[in-house]
Amino acid sequence: MSKSTMAASTNATDGQYLRLIELLADYDSTLEQLQKGFQDGHIHLSRSNYYNKDSLRGNYGKDYWDKTYAGQLMATVDDSNSKSVIDIVKRKVQENEETKKEEDSTLVQRKKGAKSEEQKPKDPKLKQDYDPILMFGGVLSVPSSLRQSQTSFRGCIPLMVQLVNYRNEILTLVKTLSEQKE
Repeated sequence: MSKSTMAASTNATDGQYLRLIELLADYDSTLEQLQKGFQDGHIHLSRSNYYNKDSLRGNYGKDYWDKTYAGQLMATVDDSNSKSVIDIVKRKVQENEETKKEEDSTLVQRKKGAKSEEQKPKDPKLKQDYDPILMFGGVLSVPSSLRQSQTSFRGCIPLMVQLVNYRNEILTLVKTLSEQKE
């Protein structure tokens, strides 16, 4: 190899190593932010449990959960450009409810033995996003420390996505660097 091609490949490799160091530093700082968010969330949750200790039901736990809740967020993976990029998107609630209503109406029609009649198209009312914190009381009875806990945990979701994306990018960069060494 000539000196110019060797210098060019060394500069490219150095750039990749610098990018790897930047990614590792970003990963580390994001991990610290995630730890702080989880810590704050658990502290606020323990505060709300402390203030709720004298109620009939006791601590906020499994007995408060609404098991019919489907969730509002969904992770999507984009595998374009040989990189996996994960993103969080809001789940469409309206579609699930429409299909469930259609299934229920066909089951009722089968049980009654009625013929399928033409139904007039209904204007689908857009359902507001359900706030899962409402399962722990009403709109006014949810303690502020429980709301702060929810805010802390919600702030951790984008950090987790960012950590997974950093990890994927670090792994692909390490793989290309190890292939260049051989």
